[in-house]
Amino acid sequence: MSTVSPSPSSAPGERFTVVRVREGYAIPEVDEFVDRCRAALARRDGSMTAGDVAAVQFTPVRLRGGYDMGEVDRYLAQVSGELAEQAAQAAITGFSGTPAPTHCPGCRCAELGLL
Repeated sequence: MSTVSPSPSSAPGERFTVVRVREGYAIPEVDEFVDRCRAALARRDGSMTAGDVAAVQFTPVRLRGGYDMGEVDRYLAQVSGELAEQAAQAAITGFSGTPAPTHCPGCRCAELGLL
């Protein structure tokens, strides 16, 4: 599983196609949110959820540079999917990241060092 990113080395204002004639999303708002998304994906700590991504709203801009709305929306759909996957994995393994033993529930294998 790889972390989604518009471009790992991209600078603010260079992450998505900038549109000027049609409506786009305000670049600083998107950049700030993308930075938060990337940090949350890297930390894998549940600090951002798929619901947080679904709820975000950016200011639409016209006649000045803004990010292509379709590109941003597709990226956020990927982020949302990855965050949902991380949450599902955390529910299975526990937040410690240690897989729960499934071979013999209730056993003492872990405390005896047999795992």
